[in-house]
Amino acid sequence: MNDLLYGDLTSTILGCYHRVFFNCSSHGLSEESLTKALMIELKKAGLRYREQVPVSHRYEEHKIGTGRIDLLVEGKVVLELKTLDTLRRKDQTRLQAYLRDGGYAVGLLLNFGSEGPQFKRIFDPTHAPKPGEPAG
Repeated sequence: MNDLLYGDLTSTILGCYHRVFFNCSSHGLSEESLTKALMIELKKAGLRYREQVPVSHRYEEHKIGTGRIDLLVEGKVVLELKTLDTLRRKDQTRLQAYLRDGGYAVGLLLNFGSEGPQFKRIFDPTHAPKPGEPAG
């Protein structure tokens, strides 16, 4: 068993990401097409997902905007997909905002545009289950 929160789930998701990444026909495709390919792999792995999940951004008690999570897997892991030469700090910051404002503890930033697989796992302990609570 993986000691990371949702470690087994994120390992399965990363396996799906790698299968899509190393498919020769995937390079040069749009983020939308790669998202659809990843959804096929997630479904083959038996995982449930939702796409374009809205997240309200707030300042104090005021709603200041809405973002959209690319994919939410099993209601637990936020996926943010990119097609960049390399991941940027602002991409990680956006994922952190989705975790914080959406109430999620784990996110994966997945890049399909780099020469080799490039991903980042983000953990927000604020929204992690407390000891004794079920993790999901």
